[in-house]
Amino acid sequence: MSTLDIDLYSFADLRRVGALADVGRAFDAEPSLRPDLIDIREPLRNRIASAEGYFSNSGMHVGTADYLFQRRQTPHLSGALSAPSYRDEELRESPHRLYAFTDDQDAQWLADAANLEALARLFVRLAGAFDASYGYVADARMARQQRGEFSRARQRRQYAPAPPDESSDRHSVRDVYWLNYFGPAYVEMWGERSAGLGIRQEPTTNGGIVIWATETPFAFVDEIGSFMDYPWKRPFYDALGLETFVNARTSSWDRRVPSREDHLRHAR
Repeated sequence: MSTLDIDLYSFADLRRVGALADVGRAFDAEPSLRPDLIDIREPLRNRIASAEGYFSNSGMHVGTADYLFQRRQTPHLSGALSAPSYRDEELRESPHRLYAFTDDQDAQWLADAANLEALARLFVRLAGAFDASYGYVADARMARQQRGEFSRARQRRQYAPAPPDESSDRHSVRDVYWLNYFGPAYVEMWGERSAGLGIRQEPTTNGGIVIWATETPFAFVDEIGSFMDYPWKRPFYDALGLETFVNARTSSWDRRVPSREDHLRHAR
């Protein structure tokens, strides 16, 4: 069993009154997953009783530092809320990021279906509270498999794109994962094309949607020919177009996702 990566991006104004408190409230609603340390520097020393309480009194730091958070007990979620666009002129049009990852010690906790459900509930709440534009939760091996496939293709002197990141998000979707979050601009753009995808869908409070592609995040197969060959990914590729996703079979990157302006129209 691998670790899980949790990633969300947002164009919302995090300096508005209550924006960070909303994120804290989403964490507090699931006490078994709430951070117990939040700080703006390492090592993290600031113990908290409430994420909402901490963020309600510390919004001044969002323009100068990242908020680092951590759980000292199982599950060992560690991560950060980062808004570098507020302090770096070159990044002023970039989205903010809220990310976390589990620890190798969390394997037994993650094997429990009830715990996975709690993690999914937290992700749905965070996506709405963060007013996110895009995000996902995935087995960390999935991204490594994609990067490895691209690297081997380049070694054979074949075309392969760079591994997906915030830059590729401007024109494509990274791939299909256990949980896939698409903000309201995606919902508007795709319309009925995303209806029925996955095994489950749930709307978020900001007008986006979370789509479960699989029952469990641990669907990784080491021996599979390509990261695109998982049968559960195929309906997404068919409905939204293969060229919508980062892959080595599409070499022309016309924008297939909402623009920054589209996201800003929907952001609070």
